[in-house]
Amino acid sequence: MRKYALNLIVQSVLCIIVMQGYSQDIVIDIEGNTYNTIVIGGQEWITDNLRVSTYRNGDIIPSPNDIDLGENSTIGFWVLYNNNSDYDITYGKLYNWYAISDPRGICPTGWRIPTDNDWQNLVDFIDAQAWGNNNIAGTKLKSSRQINSPLGGENSTSEHPRWDYDARRFGTNDYNFNALPAGLYTPSDQYAHLGSHAYFWSRTEGDQDQSWIRMLVSTNKGISRSQYPKNIGLSVRCIKGELNDIQVPQIVTHKPNSITTSSFIIGGEVTDNGNDNVIDRGFVWGSQENPTVDNHEGILSSGSGLGTFTKTISGLTSGNTYWVRAYAQNARGIAYGIQKRVTTPVSTTIPTLSTRQVSGISTNSASSGGVIASEGGLLILSKGVVWNNEGDVTLSNNLG
Repeated sequence: MRKYALNLIVQSVLCIIVMQGYSQDIVIDIEGNTYNTIVIGGQEWITDNLRVSTYRNGDIIPSPNDIDLGENSTIGFWVLYNNNSDYDITYGKLYNWYAISDPRGICPTGWRIPTDNDWQNLVDFIDAQAWGNNNIAGTKLKSSRQINSPLGGENSTSEHPRWDYDARRFGTNDYNFNALPAGLYTPSDQYAHLGSHAYFWSRTEGDQDQSWIRMLVSTNKGISRSQYPKNIGLSVRCIKGELNDIQVPQIVTHKPNSITTSSFIIGGEVTDNGNDNVIDRGFVWGSQENPTVDNHEGILSSGSGLGTFTKTISGLTSGNTYWVRAYAQNARGIAYGIQKRVTTPVSTTIPTLSTRQVSGISTNSASSGGVIASEGGLLILSKGVVWNNEGDVTLSNNLG
């Protein structure tokens, strides 16, 4: 019997509904500077770059113009890009990490410097399919002011503040976050990237000399995560609320690989322990979206602590779609990475069938047929009966 294979491709569209940002109160810092705010996914952010030159207790934050800081100084400072006072209102000041992490506080009362976790939560809310730096959050967070913006109208401008020209990766400012490309400053009195790059501090240290930052670029649709030296000057955005001593861990789900009809390999990485020991980490999965440690079809622990880990998820059903994500737990709670979708291939075999007994035999005809017990996982395209007068009949040695 001749056999054909037909692959059926079923495409599904995941619709994501997001809550747009909406305006909140006007915030005033110790110097009387005012800032707008916005709520995005349960977080409230100031939508302007910080401009204050005084700590909350009234102490002055020095400027390199006032004090010789040196390359290895750990004194907090602020600068204006190219020492141009016109940029104070448009782009805000640039601060080093020592200023933003100073216990005297730099944000208005009731507000604080975001952690790396805070930034990741923002990215995950805007782009639920984000994977590392591969996301579209940058486009939606950038100010829509750009040279020759395709959006037209007041969005298209060469006057600062605005982004450099890009025909495809222009900002749409979907959430009114209004990210602006204020560039950066190095202690060697070098300024760079005004109009093309927005750099924002987190208070989360990477190591002794570096801290985690978030960066948006005029030529990129995403917002990327990286470590930068603590002694350079970057922009600051404040987030509402007091900093908890312990936050949930930060966890990443890697892309599944080695997918078979009944298993796949999945990786994860705990990138931040939230200032507390990670006591458990692993993977949860199921046929419904967003599985949890309390609601799943499978869970597999993979030890504790920071770093990467890998497991093989097995015992799956062929042809099924599963959702899987990494999790990590500390004393604060459980955090989940972005879920990944895995569809196991259909298990295929040769069809199973039997030949019916020949009947109605005459001098020039007979009746027969067959029963197909299993299609082997694929659609049967052709079926019939072959015969010859020698035995062991096949499609290649038949008489009909």
